[in-house]
Amino acid sequence: MKNFNQLFGVRARLVTLGLAAGVVALPALAQAASVEVGGQVRYRGEADIRDFNPDTGTDVVNSQRARLSVKVDNEQYHGFVQVQDARVWGEETDTLSDASADSLDMHQAFLKVDDVLDTGVGVQVGRQEINFADERLVGAVDWTQNARSLDGIVLSRAFGDQGVVIPFYLQLNEQDDVSAVHGATVNTDEGLDGDTWAAGFHSAWTVAKGHSFQPHVYYVRSGDGDNLNLYTLGFYYTGTMNPVSYDFTADYQTGDSGDTDISAFLVSGHAFFTSGDLKVGAGVDYLSGDDDTTDTDNEAFNTLLATNHKFYGYMDYFTAFGSTADSVSGLGLIDWQLKGAYTVDPATTAGVDLHYFQTAESDDTRLGGEDTLGTEVDFTVNHKAGPITLQAGYSAFIKDNGMEAKLFPVNVDSNGTNDVSVDDVGHWAYLMATLNF
Repeated sequence: MKNFNQLFGVRARLVTLGLAAGVVALPALAQAASVEVGGQVRYRGEADIRDFNPDTGTDVVNSQRARLSVKVDNEQYHGFVQVQDARVWGEETDTLSDASADSLDMHQAFLKVDDVLDTGVGVQVGRQEINFADERLVGAVDWTQNARSLDGIVLSRAFGDQGVVIPFYLQLNEQDDVSAVHGATVNTDEGLDGDTWAAGFHSAWTVAKGHSFQPHVYYVRSGDGDNLNLYTLGFYYTGTMNPVSYDFTADYQTGDSGDTDISAFLVSGHAFFTSGDLKVGAGVDYLSGDDDTTDTDNEAFNTLLATNHKFYGYMDYFTAFGSTADSVSGLGLIDWQLKGAYTVDPATTAGVDLHYFQTAESDDTRLGGEDTLGTEVDFTVNHKAGPITLQAGYSAFIKDNGMEAKLFPVNVDSNGTNDVSVDDVGHWAYLMATLNF
């Protein structure tokens, strides 16, 4: 496949440049000018009644995240290592006998060179958090206690004050026998086709003061399963003309997965008005869906490595898109939104988001033929108390027939009505405290 070969050539060059940057950086880091130690402790308690089931009680869960990091800087050479432990209280029933720390991991570990061999190209190689634009397609999902970090190479080339281009290569899944790396046995190369990886570029350009145009091209390759080749081409635009601010996203996806051709799109737009301490706005997100599962076309948009928690309601009913097994059975999503935020004082803000959800397509064989999902309202309060940030939230979801069919598929009759008693409203609340040092 010509496009694959071309992209593999890009992949090889990115890997080579990343290794070169590492070799260049190591001697400089050995004579580091500064060492900075930092960390984070974050606690969150949640009361969860999101299942609409009157026979189950409120699920109370406490979780926490602890991070410890070391940053080394020497002019244009940098190193960063961050260890993370994420856990739910009580998951280790007895720490006297269980000290395995299953969620202890190397969250980030990378080398960074600001200007490789005076080319103007910056390189960051290793495990790292990556956030592009507003994180609608690539983000770290910081809300989750684990958060997402990725193994790869990220380049950057700035063009003065005009903008920056960010090529990247990310290894998402390695299928080869890598035991030789750990000194166990001789490695057996199983080839490239079984791997899953992503490559492409993101860029950001200053169109005018307060206005940013961010075109991008992302490619995801996976030989595991259906032999996926997925291209995403689009842009993110954001601007401010006081007292109005706005953003707009448009992306188109093409490619193939086995014998299935991919053709999908995402369109999103929001506008906000600010007056003093009050900010109000409205918007809509449209993710295309697939209306026919019997043909060889897939029209369901895939949100890739997105931070979906930010966009489609804080209750996280809709976090996966792109297949019939996703959050909306591959039918796509339309999310109508009204939002408001008020600055109570310099340390306190309060906000409310209202979402109305429906599917982009309807199909008699999925979700009981329904295309209405329901309404969600999210209340949040943030308060800065010295070095600690406190956040509290309450959310409620008023379900419609499509949501009922999604959650209780075995009990839904041909009219889309559930034949068992279920609640009309789901609830969820949380309290979170974060200390960064």
